[in-house]
Amino acid sequence: MAIELDALTGYRSPSGEITLPLPGSTLERQPAGAETVRFTGKGRLLTYSIVHVPTTRFKSQAPYVLAIIELDEGARLMGLVDGAPAGNLAIEANVRYSHRDEFGYHFQLVPN
Repeated sequence: MAIELDALTGYRSPSGEITLPLPGSTLERQPAGAETVRFTGKGRLLTYSIVHVPTTRFKSQAPYVLAIIELDEGARLMGLVDGAPAGNLAIEANVRYSHRDEFGYHFQLVPN
């Protein structure tokens, strides 16, 4: 089963491990016996970095915010925080999933 692009989904392996595969990853194909997990998309920033000097693949995205996000369901993943002014970024800031593309999972800051 393929992972849906428009929803924040992953899968839980028979051993209980949750995977949210990155775009282009070999983990995108859900293995036999795994169950699909759909996340609300709500979470918080655990840490972040503003990237000004990116790798070649991300050159068109710079500067961008790369963050570790903990979803309300407990899963953690790396994502991009779009349109976030540096003054509004903070550890524990609330975010919401917006979409996924070839660069990864995209989130937006949620006003308090």
